[in-house]
Amino acid sequence: MSIQSEDDIRGLKRVGQVVVQVMQTMQAALEPGITTAELDEIGRQVLAEYQAQSAPIFFYQYPAA
Repeated sequence: MSIQSEDDIRGLKRVGQVVVQVMQTMQAALEPGITTAELDEIGRQVLAEYQAQSAPIFFYQYPAA
């Protein structure tokens, strides 16, 4: 990706804020015994709240968020 405008920068900042929310929510859920599938579902839920999509799923059809 190349940044070509102020709109691109604003968009990247918004995406960064969503990523922070995903990471913080996942971190708060961490406990012994939690599975990566459970963490993946948490990530999917937070992304959905922001109407966002996981890049690995969207671009590469990778099965996990």
